[in-house]
Amino acid sequence: MIQVREAELGIAVSPRDWGERLHRFVADHGGARVRLRVMRPEDVISEHFDVLVIDDLTSYLTRRLVQQAQAGGKSVLGVFDGTEFPEGEQRLRTLGVDAVIDSHASPEEFIREVGRILIGAISTSPAPGAVQPEDPEDGEHRGGQITAVAGPTGGVGRTEMAVALAAACRYEGESVVLIDGDDLTPSIAQRLGLPLHPNLRTAVDALHHRTGGLGGSLSFPRHLRVDVLAGLANPKDWIELRSGDVVEVIRELADERERVIVDVGGRIEDLSFHGGPARNGLARAILSAADDVIAVGLPSPIGLARMIEWLADAGPLLDQKPVHCVFNRMGKSSFQRSEIEREFTRSYEPESLSFVPEDRRVLEAAWAGEAVPQGQFSKAVSSIARLLVAGQPAERIEA
Repeated sequence: MIQVREAELGIAVSPRDWGERLHRFVADHGGARVRLRVMRPEDVISEHFDVLVIDDLTSYLTRRLVQQAQAGGKSVLGVFDGTEFPEGEQRLRTLGVDAVIDSHASPEEFIREVGRILIGAISTSPAPGAVQPEDPEDGEHRGGQITAVAGPTGGVGRTEMAVALAAACRYEGESVVLIDGDDLTPSIAQRLGLPLHPNLRTAVDALHHRTGGLGGSLSFPRHLRVDVLAGLANPKDWIELRSGDVVEVIRELADERERVIVDVGGRIEDLSFHGGPARNGLARAILSAADDVIAVGLPSPIGLARMIEWLADAGPLLDQKPVHCVFNRMGKSSFQRSEIEREFTRSYEPESLSFVPEDRRVLEAAWAGEAVPQGQFSKAVSSIARLLVAGQPAERIEA
C-alpha cells in the first residue's frame, strides 16, 4: 500500500473564499500543511512544496507556469467556480493542470483531491536513476529577445521610442514585432493609424482557443515595415486581461521572431494586496519577463528624480538584466547634459546611458501617423538599436 505523507501546499491568493476556508481547515484538523501563500509566479518556481492550489482567475496562471511547476516536481490543482464562470474548468484543463475542483467544494474534498494527486504522482514517478527527458519549456524562453521600453509617467516618449526602436532593429537585420503592452494609455494603434482590432485581447483568445496562429492578430503598417500587435481598444478593458496570458503571447511571438519590443505602462506599483486583479500587474509581469529594458526619462531635474525613483521601484523586477537608460528630448546645452549624467550615475549604474535630442520631425511624424524620418532622433535611436543587436556601444549624439 502506498503511504502518502502530509502534503505541503502552496495556495495562490484568490478573491474567492475557498483559500481561506482551506487554510483554516488544515490549521485546525490537519490532513495537509500550508507551506506558503503564493503571491507571484516566482514563488511557484523558487519555493518548495508539493501541490500548488490555484484559481482560474489568477492573473499569472499560464500553461508555461503549470509546466514549470510540474518540471520542478510540484502538482497543480486548479480551482474554478462552476456557477460564476463554468468555462474556467475547461481553461484549467487546457493549461494542463493535474486535477480540477469546484471552489464550492468542502475543505475535506480539497484534501482528498490533493491526496489522489499525490498518490498518482508517486505511482507514476520514475525509478531511481532513470534518465528524465529534457523539458523544452523549463526555465526561460529560448526564442528571440524580449525588450521592454519602460520608464516613469509624465509624457517621457516611451511609445515614440518603442516605435522608432522597432524600425531601427528591423533595419539592423532583425525580424521584429512591436507590441503595445500599455494597459493604462495604449496608443500605438492611434500613433500609426492602425485599426483598433485585432489587438492584444484577440491574440490572447487565439492563444487560448487555438483558433489559428498569432499572425491573424498582427497588423503590418507599410511605412514602418514591422509587425504590430495593437493594445487594448479601450483602457477600461484592462480587467479582462490576465498578465500571465499576455506574457505567454509575448513569449510565443518571441519564439517566432528575433526581437519583440513591448511598450510598457509607466505605473509599476504592486497593488495586488488582496488577491484581486493587479492594476499594474501587466507592466510588472512584462518587466519580469523581459530580457533587457530601455528605460526612458526626461532631461530635467524633475525628470531625473522620477527616473531614479522609477528604477528603484523596478529593481526587484529588473533583477540582473541589462537596463539601458535614455534621456529623451535633450536640448543643446552640454552643461545640462553633463549635470544629468553626473547626478544620474551617482545613483544608478546602467548598462548604457544615451541622450536622444529634441527633433521637430517626431511631432510632424506623429501628426502624419508615419515613422519618424531620418534626423537627429532616428540617428540616436539607431545607435541604441545597434547596441541591442550587436552589442556595439551607443554613440553620444550631439544635438
